Amino acid sequence: MTQDLTEIIDATWPAAKIHHAGGFDIREGLGGGSRVSCATLAVPLEQADIAQAEARHRALGQTPRFMLRPGDDALDACLAERGYESYDPVWLWQAPIAQVQGE
Repeated sequence: MTQDLTEIIDATWPAAKIHHAGGFDIREGLGGGSRVSCATLAVPLEQADIAQAEARHRALGQTPRFMLRPGDDALDACLAERGYESYDPVWLWQAPIAQVQGE
């Protein structure tokens, strides 16, 4: 299977609603936790506006948080420059079901 593992997060722990601001998808989590209330980059970073994404988070009553996906190193650096620190890191693992079952 070659599915993007971050798609699995959205499928198994979906946000109440997804808003769009500043080139980011902003998840409205309604208190469901940081992963269901975070933003992900939806356009190339050069076209994104982090301040707009932060404002949308705040308008929803949420603390601005961003999920970094594979390849988001430049976004990570931009967020670090703005004072963001790692919060609630998640490790996604995959393996054949037989291996998980110990077969």
